Amino acid sequence: MNALLDYGSDDSHDDNKLEDIEEEKCFLHDKVDFFNLASSNHEESSDDQQKLLKRELRTPSGLSIEVPAEEFWEPVSAEDIKFVTETKEPKNAIQTFGITPFKTSRTKNRSNDTQTGIKRQYGQSHYRHSQLAEAATVSKNNEQSKILKDHSFDSKQIYSKHQVEDKSAETKTDSQINNRKLFYLHSIIKPHLKRKPFFKIPKDRGHNIIGHSGPVTRVKWNNTQYSHLLLSAAMDGMVKLWNFWSSLDPCVQTMGVHTKAVKDACWSHSGKEIISCGYDKRAIISDVEGGKPLVTFQHENYVNCVKCHPNNTNVIVSGSYNILQAWDKRAPDQPVQEFIYKDNTGQVQDVIFSSDGRILFSCCDVLSRDSADRNIMAWDVSSGVVLSNQIYQERYSCTRLKLHPTEGHFLAQTNGDYIAIFSTHKPYKLNKVKRFQGHKGLGYAVGFDVSLEGSVIASGSADGNIYFYNYHTGRPIRTLNTGLPVCTDVALHPVLPSTVACCGWNGHIQVWR
Repeated sequence: MNALLDYGSDDSHDDNKLEDIEEEKCFLHDKVDFFNLASSNHEESSDDQQKLLKRELRTPSGLSIEVPAEEFWEPVSAEDIKFVTETKEPKNAIQTFGITPFKTSRTKNRSNDTQTGIKRQYGQSHYRHSQLAEAATVSKNNEQSKILKDHSFDSKQIYSKHQVEDKSAETKTDSQINNRKLFYLHSIIKPHLKRKPFFKIPKDRGHNIIGHSGPVTRVKWNNTQYSHLLLSAAMDGMVKLWNFWSSLDPCVQTMGVHTKAVKDACWSHSGKEIISCGYDKRAIISDVEGGKPLVTFQHENYVNCVKCHPNNTNVIVSGSYNILQAWDKRAPDQPVQEFIYKDNTGQVQDVIFSSDGRILFSCCDVLSRDSADRNIMAWDVSSGVVLSNQIYQERYSCTRLKLHPTEGHFLAQTNGDYIAIFSTHKPYKLNKVKRFQGHKGLGYAVGFDVSLEGSVIASGSADGNIYFYNYHTGRPIRTLNTGLPVCTDVALHPVLPSTVACCGWNGHIQVWR
C-alpha cells in the first residue's frame, strides 16, 4: 500500500510538472511565432498549411527564394503602382516615398519616421496628397531642367540677366527716392505766414555742411510760400537746392547747367524756376523740379549778375562787361534792350530794380582818378538812358546792391568796409549821416541782406563773422562767429523770425536759428 501511495503521489507530481511544461511550451510558442505560423485550422491538411505558409518568388536576376505567403504582404492598389510608373521618379525618390509593388513587414518597419507621423496624425488620404504634391514638384523641376537643356541656356547668361534686372530695379528705386516733392507748404513755414514779420538774431548754429567743392558766391531763400528751400551757387559750376528741415538728405536738387563758375543766381516770381549766370558767358533759366535748362541767353563776355523784373515775369536783366542787357525769355536769341555808357565801365558788379520797375540801378568796378561818375548809375528801363551818374562820389567801388523792403532807399556794399544808403528818388542822394560799418571787405564781394520788416541789416565779412546792424540807428547789434574763413554771403529768412543762412569761401553752408 505504501508503495502504491508513493507511486500515486509521484504520478500526480509528475502530472503537474507535465502541465507546467506544456504551458511553458505554449507560452514560448506564442512569443516566438510572430508570423502566427502555428495557428492553423485543424480541418485543413498539413500540405495545404505548408502551401499557405510559404511561397516561392523568382527575382529578376533568376534566383528563386521562399517568402511568406500572400496573406502577410501589405496590399498595394493598382492606382499606387500606376502613379509610380507615370511619375518615373528616380530610385531614391521612390524609396523616400516608400511606394513599392512588393512591400514586406520588414520594409514597412524601415519606412521614414516623417511619413509614419503624417499617417498617424492626418490619416492615409493626407499622406497620399503629400506624396502627389512632392512628386509634382519633382516633375516640374525635371521639366524646367529639360527646357533649359533643350534651349541651351548658359548659366552665366542667366546670371547676367538677373544682375541687369536687379540693377535696373535699384536704378528705379534710386530715381524714385531722388524724385522728391519740392513745392509744398512746409509745416514749419505755415504757422508764420499770417503773423506780422519780425526778426530776432539767432544764437545757435543748426546746420553746417560742405555744400560745394568751391567758394559759394550766393545763398538765397525762396519766395514766402516755398521758403523752406534755399538756393546756393558756387564757383564749382553747380547750383544746388537745400531743405534743411527734411529728414532725408538736405540737398534736394543739383543743377549742373553751367560749365564754369556761377557768379549769381536768383529765384523767379513763381519760385519754381532759377535764373543763374556765370563765367561760361551765359544766363540760364532752369526748371527746379527737372533740374534742366529751359532758356539760355548767350553773352559775349562774363555775366556777373542777373535780376528779374519786378512786374514783368518774362523780362530779366543781366550785367556783363561794359553793358547791361534786358532779355525776354520768349525771344532769347537777342536782347530787347541794351544799357551802354559812353565810357568804359568795366564789369557790372550788381544790378537792382526800383519798387515800381521803372528805374534800374547798377554798380561797376572801374573808377577814375578824379571822377566817380561810373560807380553807381541810375537807368531808365524803357528808354535805356542814364538818369544819373553822380550818385556815389567816394572812390570806393561797390560790389552789392539791395533794395530796402519798406522805405524808399537802396543800400550798397562798398570796399570801404561799410554799407551806404541811397535814395531811390531823384536826386538819388547818399545818406552821409548814417552808415553801417564794422565788417571787413578786403576785396571780397561779400554780400548782405535786409530783414523783411526792414529793421535789421546783416552783412558777411572777410573775417568770417556775421555782423548785425540796426537800420534806424546804424549801430551794430551783435556779431556771430561762424568759423568760416570768409563769409561771402548772408540770407535772412523771409518768414521765420530768427533764421539766417550764410556761406563761406571754403564751400560750407550754415543755417543759424
